[in-house]
Amino acid sequence: MKLSKKTYLTVALSIALSCSMAMPYSINIALAESSDIDTQVSSDRLAPQNLMAYAKTYSSVSLVWDKPSDNKDVIAYDIYQDGTKVGSSELMQYNVAKTNYTISGLKPNTEYNFKVVARDAAGNQSNKSAHVDVKTNEMGQVFNVKDFGAVGDGVTKDSKAIQDAIDACTAGGVVVIPVGTYYTAPLKLKSDMTLNIEKGATILASRDVSDYKIIDSRWEGTSFSSYMSIITAIDAKNFNIIGEGTIDGNAGPIKEAADGETKDAYGYPVNTVNVSGAYDYNIGKYNGDNSTAVNFDMGLWWDNKKATDPTKQTARPRTIQLIRCNNVLLQGVNIQNSPSWTIHPLYSNNITISDVSIKNPSSPVDSPNTDGLDPDSVDGLLVVNTTFDVGDDCIAIKSGKDIEGRTIGKPSTNIVIRNSVMKHGHGGVTLGSEMSGGINNITVKDDIFDGTNIGIRLKTLRGRGGVIQNATFDSIIMKDISGDAFNINSNYTGNGTPLTGTGVVDETTPAIKNLTFNNIDTIGAEEASFFQGLEEMPVDGVTFSNINVTATKGLYSQYVKNVKMTNVAINDGNMFQAGSKFDNLEFDGIADDVKSFNGTSDFVKLPNSILSSDQGSITAWIKTGANFNSGNGTIVYGKDSNSVNGFNVSFTKDNKIQFNMNVNSKTVNLVSTVTYNNDVWHKVTVTWDASGNQKLYVDGKFEASSSVKLDTVSISDASYIGKSDVTNEFFKGDMKDVAVYNYTISQ
Repeated sequence: MKLSKKTYLTVALSIALSCSMAMPYSINIALAESSDIDTQVSSDRLAPQNLMAYAKTYSSVSLVWDKPSDNKDVIAYDIYQDGTKVGSSELMQYNVAKTNYTISGLKPNTEYNFKVVARDAAGNQSNKSAHVDVKTNEMGQVFNVKDFGAVGDGVTKDSKAIQDAIDACTAGGVVVIPVGTYYTAPLKLKSDMTLNIEKGATILASRDVSDYKIIDSRWEGTSFSSYMSIITAIDAKNFNIIGEGTIDGNAGPIKEAADGETKDAYGYPVNTVNVSGAYDYNIGKYNGDNSTAVNFDMGLWWDNKKATDPTKQTARPRTIQLIRCNNVLLQGVNIQNSPSWTIHPLYSNNITISDVSIKNPSSPVDSPNTDGLDPDSVDGLLVVNTTFDVGDDCIAIKSGKDIEGRTIGKPSTNIVIRNSVMKHGHGGVTLGSEMSGGINNITVKDDIFDGTNIGIRLKTLRGRGGVIQNATFDSIIMKDISGDAFNINSNYTGNGTPLTGTGVVDETTPAIKNLTFNNIDTIGAEEASFFQGLEEMPVDGVTFSNINVTATKGLYSQYVKNVKMTNVAINDGNMFQAGSKFDNLEFDGIADDVKSFNGTSDFVKLPNSILSSDQGSITAWIKTGANFNSGNGTIVYGKDSNSVNGFNVSFTKDNKIQFNMNVNSKTVNLVSTVTYNNDVWHKVTVTWDASGNQKLYVDGKFEASSSVKLDTVSISDASYIGKSDVTNEFFKGDMKDVAVYNYTISQ
């Protein structure tokens, strides 16, 4: 569509973005402009929307924006600084151009103007986005760790020199780690500083356990004594960890144990790992049997079994831990070989993680408990353009466990994860199972899940209490998922024993509600979904829109209610596994726009097993075509696998509308009082309920009813729009807004 020159008002992003700045600052936002960047520009698509600077330092500004509404041909976004092109976000390996960019090499305390333009393969550009004006931070005094005696040879312990530089750093100052490898004990950061790990520099964690002080922390939802993390900050604010260097937790390495080896060099027993077997939904990996058990020497930390008893054990260190911190930026660094969780913000607010790469081994077996990021009772977290390739969950959002978590009552909330890549890991993005303080207002968008065991995962159990709610997953590509694309499990047993179900709902009963899944493509998964709520507390309120999944198995669901599916395609209509049940399911979007049917071969296949004879509803807008006759009259049709029981909404031979249902020896047949073959749009609605009442409406007007108590059977093992299995009964004309419901709607 050719666009005239219009202006589009850019709206600020959510508070979760705006509060995530490392330092507060103002941004001037203008209206989008017609492009004057290139005289050969086309304005055939809208400008990128909602351009915003989400982070800045003394030498960089990080931008993020939303895709134009017409973005199907976009292959790149060009970034302009003060009118000059300074870079592009090009197609990456997943054929996606990311909607973020970090401009580096800027001058401190200097104001810059930025715009973004979308570009297609022919070089045509959109209008420019709204512009943002950003002033970089001032750069304070520089404290080079080598000036404090650091050697950086990878052997000499540089702990004291680096910590001395940190302690000496004045407000607004920068501690620089130059090229070299700095072998060090854990370091403690403070407020109002920047730690810059330069390209070619590595902070290498000490392998001397005595270097690790024991501090008060939380581990897997419970207050726990933990070894101090390699980078630790406690009660600090307004600080940055930046650079292109590496933080190496120095755990491992993983290697197959020698014959007869029972302990590693640190005195820990070697790990016996099953390397194949059936998929276990509770632990998110495959469990083999004794025939596939292999002994592995996992080295320091990973051979140290996970701490489970806070009265007797000390939890392993993380690589970065932020306890009660505010306004923190972590940007650009590479993190690897974490002793346990890689980044652990705890009771912290307004954290931004940008352009970070996290790598913990997943081969030959997973490095244990090496989650990439564990936001734990955090308010305000933004993750942008970060890559996770780990031995456990890529991201696991938490808020405490059981009565302690409920008593502390600090939720994880206002979290945005976008433009990031989740590679190997048990779950791409996981919510729970330690969620007793609540998890809410979560947005995951424009992300790639590549080869994770599970894609999107929510887990809890009886006894947890707490609520997971208001989570949106949008514009996600998943590929080669070895387990479920979508997993919701209220009977998780991997971290705690569920209480026995009594049917009573109290403070120990967990709830999951208000979930939205939009614009998600999954290419290859073992199972489309595994959804299991609790009988006394079903998962409540799930919306699927524009979902495409190719999986070995379809959707499995128990105790899930109030579900709406719009434009959902799973396994070419073989959508539901046997035994699946959704309470109050609406399936629409089948023909949102007008769809024409030629009367001879056009039809739409519906998913299997949506409807039963117990209760349900169908609505459709129809308009018959030229030369229509009753042989062209099937609107919606369904049958069971034996072609014994079924239904048909269609035209009679005299061009009236009828609803017919056959169940065992009983028949329902409702017919309208007048004809409707008049080339005019009409809305047809049929309903049937559990009490045995069937009704037909046209254009909101009651037409016919019956009262026939039917046995409960499937009537849609195969079902179609515009076709029945009777020869030549195809619809000729147009349809739109077709919807089917597995419950009785109100007319």
